[in-house]
Amino acid sequence: MKMGDSHYLDTYGIQLLAGEKLKDTDTSSASFKVIANEVFINRMGISRPQDAIGQRVFYGNGQEFATIIGVAKNFNVNSLHQKIDPTVIQVVPNNFYQAGIKLQSENPTTETVQAALARIEKAWTATFPNQLFEYSFLDDSLAQAYQSEIRTAQLIEVSTFLAVLIACLGLFGLATFTAEQRTKEIGVRKVLGASVGSIITLLSKDFLKLVGVAIVIASPIAWYAMSQWLQNFEFKVEIKWWVFAITGLLMAIIALLTVSFQSIKAALVNPVKSLRSE
Repeated sequence: MKMGDSHYLDTYGIQLLAGEKLKDTDTSSASFKVIANEVFINRMGISRPQDAIGQRVFYGNGQEFATIIGVAKNFNVNSLHQKIDPTVIQVVPNNFYQAGIKLQSENPTTETVQAALARIEKAWTATFPNQLFEYSFLDDSLAQAYQSEIRTAQLIEVSTFLAVLIACLGLFGLATFTAEQRTKEIGVRKVLGASVGSIITLLSKDFLKLVGVAIVIASPIAWYAMSQWLQNFEFKVEIKWWVFAITGLLMAIIALLTVSFQSIKAALVNPVKSLRSE
């Protein structure tokens, strides 16, 4: 049960599918008026929001009831780790313990926000002199629900950068070693008419084959790991195949750029010097 008023839906951007909004005068304990979400009416066996309007919901000892005057589109009360529960919104001023305030400034600055908070605190203190004034921003509260995911994302970003950097250093060293080992071969090929492009292709294709094998091995593992992680969420996205295709292409480009420097350098060496050095 959520406590609200006539501005509740507008403040939080909740869509009304059928019926009408709450009024601040809908406080009669004899017959509460409530707005129910889609999950709630579905549990009642009602599929069309319009059919739920006017239905009574009995509770307590069965003598008290609430009348559904509106149906709201499902909205998340908790984080996306949890499913949406059957929810009703009603006006019970005695149960109000916090206020949701939407700031109107389109381009807020620190000064305007602080000024607004000062005015809100002044109004609060004047109305509730014996109640402590505490506040939090909705986006900060939402971020707190995903602290674990935020830390995991930061860790993955740093780890990925370090892994790619180390791999590139290894590729660069291996390309340098390979070019040195095949100096004579490159010289002979150039004497026989091989072009610079063919030499670069010769030195790069073996590395690209290894990258391709790595992508084939890593993609199913990554897909499985991500699928298992997404099971922690009630609401989750599907893992698209093109994510792995783009990642593989990006890794191939990075690998090609890494080995290309040594490949081009080796391909441009005068073959006479290459053969003489042997």
